[in-house]
Amino acid sequence: IRVTTTLAVVALTAAALGACSSDPKPKAAPVARTTTTQAPTPTPTPTPQGPNPLTGVGAPPAGPVIAVKVDDTAAGRPSLGLEKADVIYIEEVEGGLTRMVAVFASAKPNVRAVRSVRASDPELLRQYGRIIVVASGGGGRSLPTLDQSGLHSSINDRGGVGFSRDRSRPAPYNVVTNLATVSAAIKGDGVRNVGFTWAAA
Repeated sequence: IRVTTTLAVVALTAAALGACSSDPKPKAAPVARTTTTQAPTPTPTPTPQGPNPLTGVGAPPAGPVIAVKVDDTAAGRPSLGLEKADVIYIEEVEGGLTRMVAVFASAKPNVRAVRSVRASDPELLRQYGRIIVVASGGGGRSLPTLDQSGLHSSINDRGGVGFSRDRSRPAPYNVVTNLATVSAAIKGDGVRNVGFTWAAA
């Protein structure tokens, strides 16, 4: 009961004071309103965290990823630069022979012996993004398929950058590519997670 009475007295007092006042109520001054439009913040490109997603060792490397078609026959051995590849695929080609696709991200060495691209290579390599493919020519639908894939390329037979020949070896097993030169000349995607998983230790 006490609480209710107190509230009633406060309400009556406020009403009486309002009725006794003869001064007109002051009008509020108009307030200018300004609207600020903030430019949208660009979404940053995600940077791989933790170890190199292609090897599980060391920090994620900088620079473009480059895939090189490399000979895998006795005539092309010893190869050059393969020990610095992050990933190597071995593909079966004609006559039961094999050829390699060496993927480089951590290092950009000289690589030999560069051989031709196959029409199936773009399907394999698109998982890495728009990377650079280095090869020495390609038969049939290989080069048109590569052109349509969205991958970047440096092809020896098309005047690509970074190629030379090792004159101590017979052709076609003497084509060398300098991946540092290719990396500087062609803008390709950097390293990304392609689904490999690694143990903590």
